Amino acid sequence: MKPNLIAKAVVAVAGVTVAWFAAGDAVGNIARTQNPRLAAQLSPTDGRIVANLAQADLLSALVNKKRTIAWPSYESEARRALRLDPLNSIALRILGMNAEQQKKMATAKRFIELSQQVSRRDGMTQLWLISQAAKRDDVKAVVRHCDILLRTQTSAGPQLAPILNQALPDPVFRQEMIQHVRGKSPWIPDYLNYAANNAEHPEALSQLIRAAGGVPDSPVRVDTESTLLRRLVDAGASGEIMRFFPLMKNAPRNIINNSGFTAKTTDMRFTPITWEALSPNAVVASFDEEAGGLLSLNVAASAGERGLVARKLFALKPGTYRFDTEITLASAGDRYPLASWKMRCANASAGAPFWQSAGSWLSVGKHSLQGPIVPASCPLQMLELEVAGGLAGEGIELTIPSVRLQPAGGTTPAAPMSASPKS
Repeated sequence: MKPNLIAKAVVAVAGVTVAWFAAGDAVGNIARTQNPRLAAQLSPTDGRIVANLAQADLLSALVNKKRTIAWPSYESEARRALRLDPLNSIALRILGMNAEQQKKMATAKRFIELSQQVSRRDGMTQLWLISQAAKRDDVKAVVRHCDILLRTQTSAGPQLAPILNQALPDPVFRQEMIQHVRGKSPWIPDYLNYAANNAEHPEALSQLIRAAGGVPDSPVRVDTESTLLRRLVDAGASGEIMRFFPLMKNAPRNIINNSGFTAKTTDMRFTPITWEALSPNAVVASFDEEAGGLLSLNVAASAGERGLVARKLFALKPGTYRFDTEITLASAGDRYPLASWKMRCANASAGAPFWQSAGSWLSVGKHSLQGPIVPASCPLQMLELEVAGGLAGEGIELTIPSVRLQPAGGTTPAAPMSASPKS
């Protein structure tokens, strides 16, 4: 366990979160009218309005980083609000914040906990409890209060997500999060989607999801899974890729070593385990249905343009392979047009390709070549197609109806895809 992960994350976003409370829903409704000062004049005996006005002034001072904050004045107003309304969570929390400024932490804790007992919907109270729990490395309490805050203040999600994200590498934190992922807490789908797009450690996010049994169903589930899969591939996390993929919604079986162009092998939800067509710069690639319902890879590249246009992940066993393909050429640019296949190891330390097709591959017809020799140190491999439109002329347009990878002596072995959520 890394005891400072959550504490550092809380400190990093604390200022932003205070600003959110000052500008967002928590203060947007601080009074019964849009003018809390006028409301206080009209209803001087309404404890809620008195407390809300004190809160508005205090948060304004904090956000604007005033050198001198009139804590005695805020304390006086909070106590007046409590005399008018003894069950005022905001007033209790202001008294707790005031005690904290005076280094009276026992008193501060008592007021803040009283505030929470009165109302779990006071966001600043929950934030204070999150901060204190992080300082004492109480991961369970951090997660519990984050859950309360995210359930009651939905606009807090963008501010709390970085806290949760930075703590993902901590196995104790992930263990505490499992119940919320598995229990389908209402904020979980959006958080997992955010984490998939922003996690610095996608392996840790995948481990959390697997331990919880998968990504919960929601409108963003497919996007979350697809994004995380690509991040795992980019990170070269070969073992985690093979364990996460079977948990994806409607994940096809026996697909990773299928090199053909079919509806299943070109399903964009599972790229790059399925074929991915790329369109960099003035190069365009797509999988299109041809006569008879078959799919082909169509590529067009302008003269002077070059780029990676297709890729797919494989889990081939070590050994020597044959590489078969077919090409139809609509037009070819002048001077060095190119269509070249490459294979490299799909891991974090992958360097140059360990295999590349010979020649320009611009002759029409079927081709069968000596394929890659997959080393034992390379459990996952990325097959890529690079195209260049030539240095002059109209560029290049070509169609590839098929690609086939098979062992030099027989059928392509399928890599096992375990569906068990092992770490």
